[in-house]
Amino acid sequence: MENSPPSEKPKPLGRRRLAAIMFTDVAGSSRLMGDNEDHVMLLLKRDIRVIDDLCQQFEGRVLKSMGDGCLAIFESGVHAVECAREIQRHFKEQSGSLAENEVLIHRIGIHLGDVYVSDDDAMGDGVNIAARLQSEAPNGGICISQALYEVVKTRLALKTVYQGPKQLKNIKEEVHLYNIVESDEASPGITTFSYKAPAKPRSGKKFWRIAGITAIVIVCLLGLRALRALRNARDEQTEISQEFNRLDLNSDLELTPDELPDQYSERLMRADIDQDGTVSIQEFKEAITMIRQREELQELIFHQLDLNDDDCLSPDELPEHLRDRIMLADQNQNGTVSLTELKIALDQQQTNVLDMQSYPLEVHSSDSPAPDQDPPQSGAPEEFFLRLDINRDNQITLDEVPQQGRGRIMRADLNGDDIITHAEFREAVNRFGGLR
Repeated sequence: MENSPPSEKPKPLGRRRLAAIMFTDVAGSSRLMGDNEDHVMLLLKRDIRVIDDLCQQFEGRVLKSMGDGCLAIFESGVHAVECAREIQRHFKEQSGSLAENEVLIHRIGIHLGDVYVSDDDAMGDGVNIAARLQSEAPNGGICISQALYEVVKTRLALKTVYQGPKQLKNIKEEVHLYNIVESDEASPGITTFSYKAPAKPRSGKKFWRIAGITAIVIVCLLGLRALRALRNARDEQTEISQEFNRLDLNSDLELTPDELPDQYSERLMRADIDQDGTVSIQEFKEAITMIRQREELQELIFHQLDLNDDDCLSPDELPEHLRDRIMLADQNQNGTVSLTELKIALDQQQTNVLDMQSYPLEVHSSDSPAPDQDPPQSGAPEEFFLRLDINRDNQITLDEVPQQGRGRIMRADLNGDDIITHAEFREAVNRFGGLR
């Protein structure tokens, strides 16, 4: 029995993979070949070299050339579309500088599908669909399938014209087609759709970076505010020290009656707490601070009495027992008293609407605690207390105090329970009015 020659092993079809397949051809190539075949072949070689170079730039490769066109493959559908658009742009720009018989018009079709790919060829339904798409493309244009369109529509800024479903030759199922239209090719009457990649959502890292920067800015602003407040307090103390030094003619860090102007002598000497006939710088600072606190309280009371909120006090706004006394401050004789007029009058009288010497109250010793609630007494302090005691429960709570003066009034809450009793209120009045 003769030995039969070994049978040849069938050549593998290639590796199966998902790829973007691009077909190109020349519009009207049969007619052009009939006119001057040699010249057209030279033009085809020139253009296929350009196509091959551009495919490599976009990470693709030409598998083979076929007459008037070529077959190329890309791993990325986005790169395939970008390459096809660059090819058509190049040939369009080139045609402007060439004679008419030197120009070839190319059509391109691209499909994304599962194909067999070897070193120099590709096979499968995906290849057949791409070949049919190329014949559906307009002259100088690009036609892509629905499968590729869904991939690139959110990644590239495209204008496309939907061609609807088409039954392509030798393809079982209908294929939905889209023509890519460049901006200068869009014609009136043709509906185009522009798709742009959506903005990327903010990543968590970016959010926390912004939050961190915002927190730093807030801390810096708060720090600047605190620094400004500290600087203002320091400037205020410096101002008081400078005023003390101006009055201290003997430069002995003590103020005596003979050093003080007559209009201030009696008033400032009340700051002599230790009764040694002199006022030290510490006593002076405490006195000035108390004077300013008293002025703040005077302003607060003024605004409480100013029911019409017109920055002046009229007789109908004032309690009866204070009316005559306060209206004496009406220096302009216009029937109202301004805050400035009231302050001037109080300074001239060296008194205060809350002066404890004008409204004597019982003082309890430290051994016998003051009762929490005392019956109201007549006078400005009691009138002011009753104004604040909205609930008429003989005590002032935090919600009864106006926001404007809450910080100053609630200093009378000596027990820290957010409630001011009559005894606490009188003690606060005594502190504010002790230096008239």
